[in-house]
Amino acid sequence: MLGAIVSTGHGQWRHITQMAEVIEDAGWDYLFCNEVPGSDSISAAFLATSVTKRLYVGTSIANIYLRHPFLMSNLASILQELSFRRFILGLGVSHPYFNEPVGVSTGHPVSEMLEYVSQIDKYTGGRENVPIWLAALRKPMSVLAGQIGDGALFNLVPLSYLPKAVANVREGQSENIKTKDTMIATYIRIGVTKDEKRAREAARKMLGFYCRLPAYQDLFTKAGYEDEMESFRLSVQSNDHEAAKRALTDQLIADIAVFGTPLQCKEILSRYKQAGADALLFAPLPIEGDELPALFKPVLDVFRLT
Repeated sequence: MLGAIVSTGHGQWRHITQMAEVIEDAGWDYLFCNEVPGSDSISAAFLATSVTKRLYVGTSIANIYLRHPFLMSNLASILQELSFRRFILGLGVSHPYFNEPVGVSTGHPVSEMLEYVSQIDKYTGGRENVPIWLAALRKPMSVLAGQIGDGALFNLVPLSYLPKAVANVREGQSENIKTKDTMIATYIRIGVTKDEKRAREAARKMLGFYCRLPAYQDLFTKAGYEDEMESFRLSVQSNDHEAAKRALTDQLIADIAVFGTPLQCKEILSRYKQAGADALLFAPLPIEGDELPALFKPVLDVFRLT
């Protein structure tokens, strides 16, 4: 199954409905709207559902700390009605780096997510009314996604570590009797291009931002990149930006991003399926401009199903 991660950043809103139509016409299965600071994945999902008829539309993710579960439940129920049951509520806890500046304290994310989901189920009348997918990085949240989630959303989980991440979800799933498996969906940071150097540097720049977040440092350390993360932390502490970039090795970049010619990309993507991914959610690297149509055009040209 194929899907798209659509950015809700500044300057992208005017493209969301157009991209939803294009992605549906291409025969893809999912469109998930992200939630960058100062934006709103729920509003973007309203736009996407308004112009589509078949595409499943979701949030990836809606930050649970920014919305009371009663409000989130009402919004999700409205979207389910408007979309004729095509909406997926993707939930996550975000990061203290984003939460604390707006006065939100992150206490115990796993237990708080468990309670939040139980409240959503209560207010919506059950999971058959609103499916819930959980963003997961580390093992505790991955296990919880297997226990209570209809789907698990992985962002920047290295390909080499993906089988372990999937196993964590399945471990949680085994603890509860479910009528169906938890869907495994993983972001694919992709650059379809002959200029591999340019794509690699775009991926390195993107990764440099995420590696400032402790949760991602911990993820990459557990995935076998302990030396890289230690070098990165020390470089950041000493304000040596060039050393921080060098700490993110080509091996790490190749493990979290897909880039190259169409044939090369297709070959790498087959490995994600082998590693246990059910759905590939494309998040194109900003190689030829950063507006949504320019980002998705080369990917759609290669992976269009028609």
